Amino acid sequence: MLTGPGYTTLVSLDLSYNKIAKISPTTFSRLRYLESLDLSHNSLEVLPEDCFSSSPLGDIDLSNNKLLDISMDVFASKGQGKPLNVDLSYNMLSAITRHHEKSIPNIQNLNLSGNRLTSVPNLQGIPLRYLNLDGNPLLRIEKGDFVGLKDLIHLSLSGLHGFGELSPYCFKELQALQVLDLSSNPNLKSLTAEVIFGLNSLQELNLSGTGVSSLPKTALKYLPSIKSITLGKNIQCLKTIKEGQYHRQIGLTKKEVLSCHNSHGSVAAASYVS
Repeated sequence: MLTGPGYTTLVSLDLSYNKIAKISPTTFSRLRYLESLDLSHNSLEVLPEDCFSSSPLGDIDLSNNKLLDISMDVFASKGQGKPLNVDLSYNMLSAITRHHEKSIPNIQNLNLSGNRLTSVPNLQGIPLRYLNLDGNPLLRIEKGDFVGLKDLIHLSLSGLHGFGELSPYCFKELQALQVLDLSSNPNLKSLTAEVIFGLNSLQELNLSGTGVSSLPKTALKYLPSIKSITLGKNIQCLKTIKEGQYHRQIGLTKKEVLSCHNSHGSVAAASYVS
Protein backbone atom coordinates (compact mmCIF):
# COMPACT_ATOMS: atom_id res chain seq x y z
CA MET A 1 0.00 0.00 0.00
CA LEU A 2 1.28 3.46 -0.93
CA THR A 3 0.79 5.77 2.08
CA GLY A 4 2.31 8.86 3.66
CA PRO A 5 1.92 12.60 3.03
CA GLY A 6 3.82 12.51 -0.25
CA TYR A 7 1.68 9.75 -1.72
CA THR A 8 -1.84 10.53 -0.61
CA THR A 9 -1.94 13.83 -2.52
CA LEU A 10 -0.46 12.44 -5.75
CA VAL A 11 -2.28 13.35 -8.95
CA SER A 12 -0.03 11.41 -11.34
CA LEU A 13 2.05 8.26 -10.74
CA ASP A 14 4.50 6.66 -13.19
CA LEU A 15 5.57 3.11 -12.29
CA SER A 16 6.51 2.05 -15.83
CA TYR A 17 9.59 -0.02 -16.71
CA ASN A 18 9.83 -1.76 -13.37
CA LYS A 19 9.49 -5.48 -12.70
CA ILE A 20 6.13 -5.27 -10.96
CA ALA A 21 4.49 -8.70 -11.15
CA LYS A 22 1.65 -8.17 -8.69
CA ILE A 23 -0.53 -5.47 -7.16
CA SER A 24 -3.00 -5.95 -4.31
CA PRO A 25 -6.57 -4.62 -4.02
CA THR A 26 -5.31 -1.98 -1.56
CA THR A 27 -2.09 -0.86 -3.34
CA PHE A 28 -3.66 2.42 -4.50
CA SER A 29 -6.54 2.64 -1.99
CA ARG A 30 -5.16 5.72 -0.18
CA LEU A 31 -4.50 7.69 -3.37
CA ARG A 32 -7.74 9.67 -3.31
CA TYR A 33 -6.58 12.30 -5.82
CA LEU A 34 -4.82 10.08 -8.36
CA GLU A 35 -5.90 10.92 -11.92
CA SER A 36 -3.16 9.31 -14.04
CA LEU A 37 -1.49 5.93 -13.47
CA ASP A 38 1.21 4.42 -15.70
CA LEU A 39 1.94 0.73 -15.08
CA SER A 40 3.21 -0.01 -18.59
CA HIS A 41 6.20 -2.26 -19.32
CA ASN A 42 5.90 -4.40 -16.21
CA SER A 43 5.14 -8.10 -15.62
CA LEU A 44 1.54 -7.97 -14.42
CA GLU A 45 -0.46 -11.13 -15.15
CA VAL A 46 -3.57 -10.47 -13.02
CA LEU A 47 -5.46 -7.39 -11.82
CA PRO A 48 -7.32 -7.84 -8.50
CA GLU A 49 -10.91 -6.67 -8.25
CA ASP A 50 -11.43 -3.08 -7.04
CA CYS A 51 -7.71 -2.23 -7.26
CA PHE A 52 -8.46 1.10 -9.00
CA SER A 53 -11.87 1.93 -7.50
CA SER A 54 -10.71 4.36 -4.79
CA SER A 55 -9.02 6.86 -7.10
CA PRO A 56 -10.63 9.37 -9.53
CA LEU A 57 -8.58 8.02 -12.44
CA GLY A 58 -8.86 9.47 -15.93
CA ASP A 59 -5.91 7.61 -17.52
CA ILE A 60 -4.65 4.07 -16.87
CA ASP A 61 -1.76 2.70 -18.95
CA LEU A 62 -1.33 -1.08 -18.62
CA SER A 63 0.33 -1.63 -21.99
CA ASN A 64 3.20 -4.09 -22.43
CA ASN A 65 2.42 -6.36 -19.50
CA LYS A 66 1.56 -10.08 -19.40
CA LEU A 67 -2.19 -9.93 -18.77
CA LEU A 68 -3.94 -13.07 -20.09
CA ASP A 69 -7.55 -12.13 -19.37
CA ILE A 70 -9.27 -9.21 -17.73
CA SER A 71 -12.63 -8.18 -16.38
CA MET A 72 -13.78 -4.70 -17.36
CA ASP A 73 -15.31 -4.40 -13.87
CA VAL A 74 -11.84 -3.66 -12.49
CA PHE A 75 -12.18 -0.18 -14.05
CA ALA A 76 -15.57 0.61 -12.47
CA SER A 77 -15.52 3.45 -9.96
CA LYS A 78 -17.34 3.46 -6.63
CA GLY A 79 -18.69 6.94 -7.25
CA GLN A 80 -19.71 8.71 -10.43
CA GLY A 81 -16.60 7.83 -12.42
CA LYS A 82 -15.01 10.41 -14.68
CA PRO A 83 -14.38 9.53 -18.37
CA LEU A 84 -11.54 7.01 -18.51
CA ASN A 85 -8.81 6.22 -21.05
CA VAL A 86 -7.51 2.65 -20.74
CA ASP A 87 -4.48 1.31 -22.63
CA LEU A 88 -4.24 -2.51 -22.61
CA SER A 89 -2.19 -2.80 -25.79
CA TYR A 90 0.54 -5.42 -26.19
CA ASN A 91 -0.51 -7.82 -23.48
CA MET A 92 -1.50 -11.47 -24.00
CA LEU A 93 -5.25 -10.97 -23.68
CA SER A 94 -7.38 -13.73 -25.17
CA ALA A 95 -10.50 -13.09 -23.07
CA ILE A 96 -12.28 -9.98 -21.81
CA THR A 97 -15.27 -10.34 -19.51
CA ARG A 98 -17.78 -8.15 -17.73
CA HIS A 99 -20.37 -8.84 -15.01
CA HIS A 100 -23.51 -7.00 -16.07
CA GLU A 101 -24.90 -6.71 -12.53
CA LYS A 102 -21.96 -4.47 -11.58
CA SER A 103 -21.70 -0.75 -12.32
CA ILE A 104 -20.64 0.16 -15.85
CA PRO A 105 -17.06 1.43 -16.15
CA ASN A 106 -17.02 4.89 -17.76
CA ILE A 107 -14.36 3.97 -20.35
CA GLN A 108 -14.41 6.24 -23.41
CA ASN A 109 -11.07 5.34 -24.98
CA LEU A 110 -9.95 1.67 -25.04
CA ASN A 111 -6.79 0.40 -26.72
CA LEU A 112 -6.68 -3.40 -27.12
CA SER A 113 -4.19 -3.53 -29.99
CA GLY A 114 -1.51 -6.21 -30.19
CA ASN A 115 -3.28 -8.85 -28.09
CA ARG A 116 -4.54 -12.40 -28.77
CA LEU A 117 -8.25 -11.76 -29.22
CA THR A 118 -9.83 -14.09 -31.79
CA SER A 119 -13.25 -12.41 -31.59
CA VAL A 120 -14.54 -8.93 -30.78
CA PRO A 121 -15.05 -8.78 -26.98
CA ASN A 122 -18.48 -8.03 -25.56
CA LEU A 123 -18.23 -4.39 -24.44
CA GLN A 124 -21.98 -3.76 -24.53
CA GLY A 125 -23.14 -0.70 -22.59
CA ILE A 126 -19.67 0.78 -22.02
CA PRO A 127 -19.82 4.39 -23.33
CA LEU A 128 -16.85 3.92 -25.67
CA ARG A 129 -16.01 6.63 -28.17
CA TYR A 130 -12.67 5.20 -29.38
CA LEU A 131 -11.84 1.48 -29.77
CA ASN A 132 -8.57 0.08 -31.14
CA LEU A 133 -8.35 -3.65 -31.96
CA ASP A 134 -5.37 -3.42 -34.36
CA GLY A 135 -3.06 -6.42 -34.72
CA ASN A 136 -5.29 -9.03 -33.08
CA PRO A 137 -5.88 -12.46 -34.71
CA LEU A 138 -9.51 -11.64 -35.56
CA LEU A 139 -10.48 -13.83 -38.51
CA ARG A 140 -13.82 -12.15 -39.19
CA ILE A 141 -16.18 -9.48 -37.92
CA GLU A 142 -19.66 -10.84 -37.19
CA LYS A 143 -23.08 -9.23 -37.15
CA GLY A 144 -23.80 -8.18 -33.56
CA ASP A 145 -20.15 -7.77 -32.56
CA PHE A 146 -20.67 -4.07 -31.80
CA VAL A 147 -24.12 -4.19 -30.20
CA GLY A 148 -24.54 -1.55 -27.49
CA LEU A 149 -21.68 0.70 -28.66
CA LYS A 150 -23.95 3.50 -29.84
CA ASP A 151 -21.49 6.26 -28.80
CA LEU A 152 -18.49 4.90 -30.74
CA ILE A 153 -17.03 7.48 -33.15
CA HIS A 154 -13.63 5.90 -34.01
CA LEU A 155 -13.02 2.18 -34.69
CA SER A 156 -9.61 0.82 -35.73
CA LEU A 157 -9.34 -2.72 -37.14
CA SER A 158 -5.99 -2.42 -38.91
CA GLY A 159 -3.47 -5.23 -39.48
CA LEU A 160 -5.60 -8.11 -38.17
CA HIS A 161 -3.71 -11.42 -38.52
CA GLY A 162 -5.49 -13.81 -40.90
CA PHE A 163 -8.50 -11.51 -41.23
CA GLY A 164 -10.50 -11.53 -44.43
CA GLU A 165 -14.25 -11.39 -43.87
CA LEU A 166 -16.79 -8.77 -42.87
CA SER A 167 -20.24 -10.26 -42.28
CA PRO A 168 -23.28 -8.42 -43.68
CA TYR A 169 -24.65 -5.74 -41.31
CA CYS A 170 -21.68 -6.14 -38.92
CA PHE A 171 -21.44 -2.35 -38.39
CA LYS A 172 -25.22 -1.75 -38.33
CA GLU A 173 -25.30 -0.63 -34.68
CA LEU A 174 -22.56 1.99 -35.09
CA GLN A 175 -24.82 4.89 -36.00
CA ALA A 176 -22.42 7.52 -34.54
CA LEU A 177 -19.21 6.13 -36.09
CA GLN A 178 -17.19 8.80 -37.94
CA VAL A 179 -13.86 7.03 -38.62
CA LEU A 180 -13.38 3.37 -39.63
CA ASP A 181 -9.84 2.06 -40.21
CA LEU A 182 -9.63 -1.31 -42.00
CA SER A 183 -6.17 -0.70 -43.46
CA SER A 184 -3.39 -3.29 -43.84
CA ASN A 185 -5.75 -6.26 -44.20
CA PRO A 186 -4.59 -7.68 -47.58
CA ASN A 187 -7.02 -10.63 -47.45
CA LEU A 188 -10.01 -8.29 -47.37
CA LYS A 189 -11.00 -8.33 -51.05
CA SER A 190 -14.41 -6.65 -51.25
CA LEU A 191 -16.84 -4.39 -49.45
CA THR A 192 -20.54 -4.99 -50.05
CA ALA A 193 -23.44 -2.61 -49.55
CA GLU A 194 -24.66 -4.83 -46.69
CA VAL A 195 -21.36 -4.37 -44.83
CA ILE A 196 -21.53 -0.56 -44.88
CA PHE A 197 -25.27 -0.51 -44.09
CA GLY A 198 -26.07 1.71 -41.09
CA LEU A 199 -22.89 3.80 -41.16
CA ASN A 200 -24.88 7.01 -41.54
CA SER A 201 -22.36 9.23 -39.71
CA LEU A 202 -19.17 7.81 -41.25
CA GLN A 203 -16.87 10.54 -42.62
CA GLU A 204 -13.59 8.69 -43.16
CA LEU A 205 -12.99 5.11 -44.36
CA ASN A 206 -9.44 3.74 -44.65
CA LEU A 207 -9.02 0.65 -46.84
CA SER A 208 -5.37 1.24 -47.82
CA GLY A 209 -3.30 -1.94 -47.93
CA THR A 210 -6.38 -4.11 -48.56
CA GLY A 211 -7.54 -5.93 -51.67
CA VAL A 212 -10.56 -3.62 -52.00
CA SER A 213 -10.19 -1.69 -55.26
CA SER A 214 -13.79 -0.56 -55.80
CA LEU A 215 -16.95 0.24 -53.87
CA PRO A 216 -20.59 -0.77 -54.30
CA LYS A 217 -22.35 1.50 -56.84
CA THR A 218 -24.73 2.54 -54.06
CA ALA A 219 -21.89 3.58 -51.70
CA LEU A 220 -23.09 7.18 -51.30
CA LYS A 221 -26.60 6.04 -50.46
CA TYR A 222 -25.29 4.05 -47.49
CA LEU A 223 -22.58 6.54 -46.53
CA PRO A 224 -24.43 9.90 -46.63
CA SER A 225 -21.85 11.70 -44.43
CA ILE A 226 -18.68 10.35 -46.07
CA LYS A 227 -15.91 12.83 -46.92
CA SER A 228 -12.98 10.61 -47.88
CA ILE A 229 -12.25 6.96 -48.65
CA THR A 230 -8.81 5.44 -49.23
CA LEU A 231 -8.90 2.21 -51.24
CA GLY A 232 -6.19 -0.43 -51.68
CA LYS A 233 -3.17 0.69 -53.73
CA ASN A 234 -3.55 4.20 -52.26
CA ILE A 235 -6.53 5.29 -54.31
CA GLN A 236 -8.05 8.37 -52.68
CA CYS A 237 -11.76 9.11 -53.10
CA LEU A 238 -13.15 12.51 -52.10
CA LYS A 239 -16.76 13.62 -52.11
CA THR A 240 -17.71 16.81 -53.94
CA ILE A 241 -21.08 18.42 -54.57
CA LYS A 242 -21.84 19.41 -58.13
CA GLU A 243 -24.71 21.54 -59.33
CA GLY A 244 -27.10 19.64 -61.53
CA GLN A 245 -29.98 20.66 -63.75
CA TYR A 246 -32.43 23.46 -63.10
CA HIS A 247 -36.00 22.39 -62.37
CA ARG A 248 -38.84 24.90 -62.45
CA GLN A 249 -40.51 23.46 -59.35
CA ILE A 250 -37.51 22.73 -57.12
CA GLY A 251 -34.84 25.06 -58.50
CA LEU A 252 -31.23 24.01 -58.90
CA THR A 253 -30.53 20.38 -58.00
CA LYS A 254 -27.26 19.19 -56.51
CA LYS A 255 -25.46 15.92 -57.04
CA GLU A 256 -22.96 14.34 -54.68
CA VAL A 257 -20.02 12.76 -56.50
CA LEU A 258 -17.27 10.55 -55.07
CA SER A 259 -14.22 10.98 -57.32
CA CYS A 260 -11.28 8.57 -57.03
CA HIS A 261 -7.66 9.31 -57.99
CA ASN A 262 -4.38 7.47 -57.53
CA SER A 263 -1.21 8.95 -56.01
CA HIS A 264 -0.24 10.44 -59.41
CA GLY A 265 -3.50 12.37 -59.58
CA SER A 266 -5.00 10.45 -62.48
CA VAL A 267 -8.53 9.04 -62.34
CA ALA A 268 -8.32 5.59 -60.78
CA ALA A 269 -11.93 4.43 -60.81
CA ALA A 270 -15.37 5.42 -61.99
CA SER A 271 -17.05 8.16 -59.97
CA TYR A 272 -19.83 7.27 -57.56
CA VAL A 273 -22.90 9.49 -57.83
CA SER A 274 -25.71 9.82 -55.31
